Amino acid sequence: MAFCVENPEISVIVPVYNVGEFVEKCISTLAEQSIKVPYEILAVNDGSTDQSLKILQELEQKYSNVCILNQKNSGVSVARQSGLKQARGKYICFVDGDDYVSRKYLEKLYQACKKNHAQIACCSYDWHFVFSGFYLPYPFRAYRVMNTEKGLRTLIRDYQIQSFWWSKMIEKSVILASHVTFPKMCFEDLAVLHRVFACADKVVLIPNGLYYYNVHTESTLGTMNPQKICDYIRAVAMVREGLMQKGLYSGKYRSAHNALASKSLSCCQWNVMKMHIEAHHLKGAMTNLHRVHLLMKQVTADEFKPNTFYEELSGEILTPSERKEADDTIC
Repeated sequence: MAFCVENPEISVIVPVYNVGEFVEKCISTLAEQSIKVPYEILAVNDGSTDQSLKILQELEQKYSNVCILNQKNSGVSVARQSGLKQARGKYICFVDGDDYVSRKYLEKLYQACKKNHAQIACCSYDWHFVFSGFYLPYPFRAYRVMNTEKGLRTLIRDYQIQSFWWSKMIEKSVILASHVTFPKMCFEDLAVLHRVFACADKVVLIPNGLYYYNVHTESTLGTMNPQKICDYIRAVAMVREGLMQKGLYSGKYRSAHNALASKSLSCCQWNVMKMHIEAHHLKGAMTNLHRVHLLMKQVTADEFKPNTFYEELSGEILTPSERKEADDTIC
């Protein structure tokens, strides 16, 4: 790989897969940042079959700090891992290829790290509903400087800081020290980001809304299905497993994890109902809702065996048509 920037201070990793409608704005807003320190943009083309690669090639010619990394289609987790492997910056930012950022995104996060001697800086964000053009700001905005315990607890509680790779600047050394890998699943950031926060001495949260998450028909939050709902529950279970492995769950972080599980249960149940309503099949919805409740109850139970739970998780949530067929068979 030919390096496009000499001695970058920041590496921005952008997984790209069939987001031709959005990727030009994403890369352009990153390439035209106000920050003065050198930074590189690593656009990881994950085997796109639409016009995404062509657009990236045009942007690579236009901007001297844009580099394309090509790989066969392997998913966003592998794309992030590939980008991290090639990244040379002291600080890492992950930006999804169908989102975009404020012109001051990197500058504000970088200043927050430097000013507060923090290894992680987090900003607020807006949801942008593409179909309607409506923007919804994330409401819980604050300025806080936190030590490891407070930062990790805030992240786990999913309040003010949420478990997204995006909207954050992280020292690469902290990511490497966590030995984190990127699991192939939806909500993989929720599943593993707590491991990174556990390795940071100081975390700073700034109130600025600098990241714009595009909600559209192909985004993770735009569509839900049984696999995504199971992955959501799996991710919450993986947070508990990680805390247990470090001997942290039974002590100071259990209540934070219970809060996460409670909020996640509500989100999963809402998405079950949304799935059934959109399919015009309400029969079986109550069974799916009950399954979700029982699964999350297992995640927070006194006795929790991760390996057994993950084996049982598969197939617990069914599509509306599958659930209707299963319930009809029982009847």
